[in-house]
Amino acid sequence: MRKIPESTFEKWKYAFKMDSWPKVFVPYLFSISLVYHSSGSFSISSAIISCLYILFLVWYIVFLNDYSDSAVDLIKRAMFPNDCSPKTIPDGILSENQVLTGGLFSLTALLLLGFVSYYFFLASSITGIIYSILTFWLYSLKPFRLNYRGGGELAEAMGIAILIPFTIFQLFGETLKHSDYIWILPFFLLSISSAIASGLADEASDKIGGKKTIVTIFGSTKAKISIVVFYGIGIGMYAGITMIDNSIPLKLISVCFIVFGIISIIKLFSLTMNVSTNSFVAITAFKKYLHFFNWTFLIVVSILLLLV
Repeated sequence: MRKIPESTFEKWKYAFKMDSWPKVFVPYLFSISLVYHSSGSFSISSAIISCLYILFLVWYIVFLNDYSDSAVDLIKRAMFPNDCSPKTIPDGILSENQVLTGGLFSLTALLLLGFVSYYFFLASSITGIIYSILTFWLYSLKPFRLNYRGGGELAEAMGIAILIPFTIFQLFGETLKHSDYIWILPFFLLSISSAIASGLADEASDKIGGKKTIVTIFGSTKAKISIVVFYGIGIGMYAGITMIDNSIPLKLISVCFIVFGIISIIKLFSLTMNVSTNSFVAITAFKKYLHFFNWTFLIVVSILLLLV
């Protein structure tokens, strides 16, 4: 188990969960690349505002998710005292009030950023920021708590792959076109695979805590197969898009995507052989490679969007 932080700085740094930030910052890079690909224009001020939106959004999510999941986190710490990472509230890293305050501060900052960007910069609307706030509220907070009712993975994927690009387009004063969704749909499938994987390590504690996820409903075997399938379809769709898009002259890119997809799918499938309930080391390795493949591939797609 990772050492529990002791200093005030280390405690807050741990509570910010910086290891999870690529989950939203890679979509940020993808989104601003898609803005440029779609509109042909780019605004530095909008890019900075979009970055602040992502920063406040991830703080809002990590703090209020810890606040809402404290009971289940306490169950997991009691079940696996030496095998899971420290939990912010159960391990006393931050108090419940401190975590709630951090979440509410981030929520307020998001709303203020929306109004400032709309009245003083290029933003065409603040609805994207409102939808981002509401989607997470539906995901984790009472009375909805979709992540306790079997809808968490879908809400997470929609928030990451659809709402983030939608909002960033608004902050640039642009609107998503039908052609943009061709690039977003495969990203949505990659996000679904990542969202399902998030529940693998929590299967036992989630069942006791009454939390319904794809893993607790269907079991880890079916869940890990669905993860690889969604990932493979997403990669395959990107390969197909680059093959038929006339703006991409080098069809070698499609071949590279296919080769990358085959290699990564084989690797992920081999790792699933060791993934089972409470096999935390194997689950960590599987998620590490899945995230690496997802983020690396999406960064490559983002660079491609800037070049074509």
